[in-house]
Formats: sequence, structure tokens, C-alpha cells
Amino acid sequence: MKKIKLFLYISLALNIGFAIFLAGKWIRSRTAERVIFKKADNWDAFAKARADVYKSLPARRGNIAFVGTSLTEGFPLTELFPDYIIDNRGIGGNETSHMLSRISDVAKTHPLKLFLEAGINDVKNGLSVDSIMRNYKHIVGIMKKQSPETQIYLQSIMPTSHSYLSLNNTVRECNAQIEEFSRENKYVYIHLYEYFSTDNILTDSLTYDGLHLNAKGYKLWSELIAKEL
Repeated sequence: MKKIKLFLYISLALNIGFAIFLAGKWIRSRTAERVIFKKADNWDAFAKARADVYKSLPARRGNIAFVGTSLTEGFPLTELFPDYIIDNRGIGGNETSHMLSRISDVAKTHPLKLFLEAGINDVKNGLSVDSIMRNYKHIVGIMKKQSPETQIYLQSIMPTSHSYLSLNNTVRECNAQIEEFSRENKYVYIHLYEYFSTDNILTDSLTYDGLHLNAKGYKLWSELIAKEL
């Protein structure tokens, strides 16, 4: 009888322990999902206003969308590619979580192509590669779900220099995962990093501050994507 009771106690303890483990796992997964959107609440006034402006614009048939950070926002795409209908949806300071919050607005326009440039602000602000890639994959996933006809072009994160030099190790790690994600899903991966770097540092002649591009930098970028338009 004592052995039976002992067995029952052990069995009950194991079942309770397993239930606690499953509950903890579920809570962690739900928390991780919320983290994806959590930092999207930290909009500054300019970024929020800019996102609202983009949201209010009418869809244009045959458009090509560029979504990204200040690098994309400063890209004079309509001047460099006047023969295309280009929607520049770059916003300075955007992390991947911000882009995740607004990608549905882009998907609603059903662009022919989407060029995504994302991740450098996340790296600069200390987010982990896992967090960046989780958001990144969700951005693309929402786009494909809501606008399955859109062709996806994933651009590598560009190298940095000067006071931003320490970011490059994480940038390369992110790029390796973006490239792998592109290959697995048959998206076009555009290797910007290698063309903008000299010895794994952003080439001085292409930047004015070690992060953002000058006229020569944008000219090079336009040459690298021209054949994909």
C-alpha cells in the first residue's frame, strides 16, 4: 500500500511539474509574440506623422514599393528612376518593429515589387539578431499573405564606419541570416554590403557620417538595383 501511495505521489508530482512546464512555455511564447510589437509604440512625432501621410496616399497601379529606414527615405528614387512608379516608404529611425506595424498599409497597395531595407536601427539600438530576424520574417510574411503577387527583394544591411564601426559584426550576422532566409524562400537577395565596404568598413567616399549615404553612395545603390526594377 505504501508503495502504491508513493507511486501515486510521484506520478502526481510529475504531472503537476509537466503542466507547469507547458504553462510556462505557453506564457513565454505569448510574451515573445508581444515583444514583436512592443517597441512599435516608441514612435517619435516625425515618424508617426510620416507613417500617417503614407497611409493616406492613394494606391497607384503598377507601383514599386521601397520600405526602409532613413537610408531609403533619403534615396531620390523618383528622380533616378523616372520611368517607374515608385512609392518611397522609408522613415528615419524606423526599427523592424515599426515597419512591421505599417507593412499592411504597403501591402494594401498591392505593389508589383517590394524592396526592403531594414535592421540597421535595430542593431544601433542594441536589439538581438533573433529579435531582428523574427520581426523581419513577420514583415515579409504579412506582405506575402496580404499581397501574394508582390515580388520580394531583400537588401542586405549596409556596413558602417566612424562612430558606428562597432555595429558591423552584428550587421554581418544579420545579413547572413537574411540571405539564408531569402534563399530558403526564393526571394531575391541584393548584396549591398560587399559593394559598400572596404575591408568590412563602409567606404569613406560613399558616406558623410559613417552611417548615411552621400550622392556617390546613392548613385552606387541605384546602379546595384537598376536591373531588378
